[in-house]
Amino acid sequence: MKKKYLYWIPRIITIVFTIFISLFALDVFGEYLFPDVLAALFMHLIPTFVLIAMLLVAWKWEHVGGTLFLVAGIIYILMVARSFKFISLFIISSPLFFIGVLFLVYWYTYKKENKKNEWGRRDSNTDLRLASGKVLSSSKDSTPHYWRPLF
Repeated sequence: MKKKYLYWIPRIITIVFTIFISLFALDVFGEYLFPDVLAALFMHLIPTFVLIAMLLVAWKWEHVGGTLFLVAGIIYILMVARSFKFISLFIISSPLFFIGVLFLVYWYTYKKENKKNEWGRRDSNTDLRLASGKVLSSSKDSTPHYWRPLF
C-alpha cells in the first residue's frame, strides 16, 4: 500500500501544480483583443507545456523526471532571483524540488524490484506464460535466453 501512495503522490502534486501555473495564463484575456489573445495565451502556457512534458518523462522514468524537476527548480531560482522576492521564489521552486525528491525517493526505494541485467531483462525468477497457456521458467539454468521475458 505504501508503494502505491509513493507512486501516485508526486504525479498528483505535479498535476495540481501544473493547474496552478496555468492559472497565471488567464490574465491575457483582459489585456489583448481576440486575434492577439491566442498568441499571448500560447506564450503564457509554455511553462505548463514544459511541466506536462516533464511529467510524461517522470511517469516513465522516475529518476530522469526527478532530476528534471530538481534542475527546473534550480533554473527558476537562477533566472528570477534578482527580480522577485523570496516568497515568489518559494511558491514556484519549492514544489518543483519536492516533486523531484518524491520521484527520486520512489525510484531509489523500488528500483531493486525492477532491476534489469545488462541485456535489459529482469533478473527475477518470474515465469513466462505463452499464449497457449504453457508456462516457461525464466531461470538462467533451464531456459534459453531467447525465451526469457524482455520486461
